[in-house]
Order: sequence, then C-alpha cells, then structure tokens
Amino acid sequence: MKNVSKKSPSILLMIVLVGFPQISESIFTPVLPMISQAFHVSAQTAQLTMSTYFMAFAFGVLFWGWLSDQIGRRLTMLLGIGVYLLGNGGLLLAGHFSWLILARLVQAFGAILYAGACLPETRPAGVPAQVNIGAVTKRLLTDKKVWVYGAVISGILFSYYAEAPFIFINHFHLGTVQYGWLGLVLAAASILGAMTTNYGAPKFGAVMMAKIGLVLALIGSLLLLVASYHDQLLLMVILILIVFWGLNTTLPVVLNLVLVGYEAVIGTASGLFSFGYYLAISALTYGMSLLHTGAISRLPLYIVTIVAVMALWYGLVIQNNEE
Repeated sequence: MKNVSKKSPSILLMIVLVGFPQISESIFTPVLPMISQAFHVSAQTAQLTMSTYFMAFAFGVLFWGWLSDQIGRRLTMLLGIGVYLLGNGGLLLAGHFSWLILARLVQAFGAILYAGACLPETRPAGVPAQVNIGAVTKRLLTDKKVWVYGAVISGILFSYYAEAPFIFINHFHLGTVQYGWLGLVLAAASILGAMTTNYGAPKFGAVMMAKIGLVLALIGSLLLLVASYHDQLLLMVILILIVFWGLNTTLPVVLNLVLVGYEAVIGTASGLFSFGYYLAISALTYGMSLLHTGAISRLPLYIVTIVAVMALWYGLVIQNNEE
C-alpha cells in the first residue's frame, strides 16, 4: 500500500471542492423558469430536473465514496471531476443553454487543475485493501446517531433552489442577474452560522448549539410564512437569511458528529450516508414540485413543516449530555 502524504489539503482547496456542487446548483437554478418556457413544460416539470439531479448524485456519492477507500482519495477526486467535465462537454454539444454549460466547463476545468496540483493523498494507512460495504451498511443502519443526524440534514436548501426562481423572477419580476445576487444572502447565512457555532459551542456545547440553530430556523420560517402573505420582498429576503442562519448553525455540528468512529472507512461510510441523504433531498425537491402552484406562500409553508419535524425529532432523541 502506498504511503499517505503527510501534507494536508489547503483550506482554499477544501472550500473549492466542498463548494463545487453548490456552485453548480447556483449556476443552474436561475434558468429554471427559462427551461420551462424553452421546452414548453410546466414549472413542476422543470423543477423535476433538480430531483433527477439529486437522484444521480445519490448513486454517484455511493460509488465514489466506496472507490476512494479502494484506490485512494486523490485519484478518485480527479476521476470524479473528469467525469463531470466530460458530461458538461456532452451537454455543450447538445446545443441548449451553451453559455450555462460553458460556465460549468470552466468551473470543472479549473477545479481539476487545482486539485491535480494541490490535493495530496489523504487515505489513512489503516484502511483495508477491500472494505466490506455490507458490514459498513449494517453498522450505519443500526446506529441511532446516524439516523437522527441524517434527519436533521434536510433538503430545505435545495427545495429553496427549486422554488425560489419562480418566486423572485416570476412573481417579483427580478432579472436573473438580480436573482443571482440573492446568493449572497445564502453565503452570508453560512458565514453567520459558522461564526455562531464557533463562538457558542465552547460555551454551551455543540449539541445545544444545534438545537439553538433549529429554533432560530423555525422562528424565521414561521415569520417568512407570514411575510409571504403580505407580499413583502425585502422582508422575505431578511427572513430567508435568518432561516438559513439557523440551519447553518446546526449543520456544522451535525456534520462533525454524524460519522465519528467511522474514520477508517470514511469513504464508504460517507458514501452510504450521502446516498441516503441525497435520496431524501430528491424526494423533498420532488415534494416541492408537487406543491408548486405559483403562490409564494408554498415554499415558506414547506420550510416550516420540514424544520418543525427536524426540531421535534432532534429535541426528543438527542440529549444535552451527548457531546
């Protein structure tokens, strides 16, 4: 077995790679109303492109996670970005939304060059040559912590991506560029959530911070629902910031705790966990498409329901002494 490089990935490289899917979704979602018009399909049908995307994502992370334990993290990452690059090249040849596909090609090409130059091999030396995927699956399925934290990591963000263009572009008549600037609201929410967790966790404990984040998201989503009935654009944007501030306060805790103890088989374990996660996201975005009527209250109502279930499940099962 090859020795693992002691060099750690740079923070910048980690940000680029972790943010890769979100960048892709942010590029794609503003054109959902245009897809509906260009292909003469309903908004619900256009939103299904998000559900099918996450269905493929689920099977993709399962395969790539398992492969990373077999051949190493670095080579798997480069192969995955290469497949993404080839896929977008094929879409470019199809001739639709060529400017969008060009942006994704530039994104992928830059990422594969950066990862190729800077990404070290991080596969632990203790990983067996052949990981028993059945044993890892059984362990995950019987792990209460995995189920609870998995439920808390929801598809609210991606349901927002699927529905928000129809709210802000169709209803409030924002241009696609103006809508794109709303992405800064989600970015600000991520920064606020990370700062809140970083400040509060040492004082109150990580688990309590996750609960605080869920309560903040629930309050924000209830107010967002009220604001939607009053057709207030600025107020809705502010409340969306609060909702995702709360969720991004909870998210770092969940991601940090969910697979503790699975380090030796983290590629396979994270692939299996992400498989279930993205299947759930696919189902949630499909649910959002079924609820779509053009009324701007549907998204806030959907968010309220999901956050309330998350908060209830987390509060009932996870105790304050589980740190």
